[in-house]
Amino acid sequence: MAKVVGGNGDLQKVLLKSGEATAEVYLYGAHVTSWTVGGKDLIFVSKEAIFKPPKAIRGGIPVCWPAFSDFKSDSFKGLASHGFARNSTFELQESTPESATLVLDGSSQMGPEGPSCKLQIKVTLQPTKLLQEMTVANEGSTAFEFTAALHSYFRVADITQTRLEGLGEGQQPYLDNMDKRSRKESAGTLTVDQEVDRIYLQASPEVTVVDGAGGHSLQVARSGFPDVVVWNPWVDKSKATGDFGDEEYKEMLCVEVAIAPSGPAKVEGGATWQASQTLSYTQS
Repeated sequence: MAKVVGGNGDLQKVLLKSGEATAEVYLYGAHVTSWTVGGKDLIFVSKEAIFKPPKAIRGGIPVCWPAFSDFKSDSFKGLASHGFARNSTFELQESTPESATLVLDGSSQMGPEGPSCKLQIKVTLQPTKLLQEMTVANEGSTAFEFTAALHSYFRVADITQTRLEGLGEGQQPYLDNMDKRSRKESAGTLTVDQEVDRIYLQASPEVTVVDGAGGHSLQVARSGFPDVVVWNPWVDKSKATGDFGDEEYKEMLCVEVAIAPSGPAKVEGGATWQASQTLSYTQS
């Protein structure tokens, strides 16, 4: 079994280990807050993060469900942005030294009028990889719909020497959240020199964060998530965000696998829906 210890804010977290790799997963939000390979932490968590429910943890890999941003379905009424999973405490269903399976009863969050459903997040650690599997089970007889994302914050040594590769050949369509979600196109490699908030609609199944100053790359491979969201708050938004350091935009990049504008996902009664991401570390 994995070791469960007290974390920040008296919240419990699961410790995983595989070779020289480690990971930490909080029961609150099924939230990965650390993934290290050879002592290098690849996940960004703000120094200003607040570990106190119902506040979501700033950084790590938040689980956004059953809504991502303001992409919501009629099945779940009155949801805040990004849903309720990231603000809920999961139950540790089973674990090994390298993996943890956490479950949330979605029905308890929505009451008798909401869908009968469960969300399962399994985190598996390998020597140079981190796998996250999301499973949504419809335990009722009526179909429901949702949107979702794994909102990964990656730590980089210098955002100005970082690029995102593999978005695809030629010009790639995306929705620009900086311009009223206008549909635009860009090249298959992205560098960041200003605030970026984009939803790529046809990105390749595998994209790669190349940390030039840090001397490594992170491949993000996804299954079941059609969309890729890229975000960096840059100067002004960093200063305006209370749980984010003014200069921390220099050391992070969000690359989020999602089903958002390409969704929602639909789960029939008695059925399940599954999606995953696999993060792979390579030293330059």
